[in-house]
Amino acid sequence: ATRGLDIVATFEYMDPDIEVVNNYLMRAGLVVELFPFPFVEFRVMGRRLWADQALTGGSWDLVVFAHLFM
Repeated sequence: ATRGLDIVATFEYMDPDIEVVNNYLMRAGLVVELFPFPFVEFRVMGRRLWADQALTGGSWDLVVFAHLFM
């Protein structure tokens, strides 16, 4: 891993059984990865999940972590 910045956008759609009504899942995310020094990564990821099965209709996730590559 070298110095730099990555920005990643994701979208996922899953419908395990198209015969069943209201059982799909959709998830969209945005990831920012910062490599300030060689072999060091800081990552911040936000995701939104939409699900008809959930009573609230979906949820938000925020994930923050650091990697040290050896």
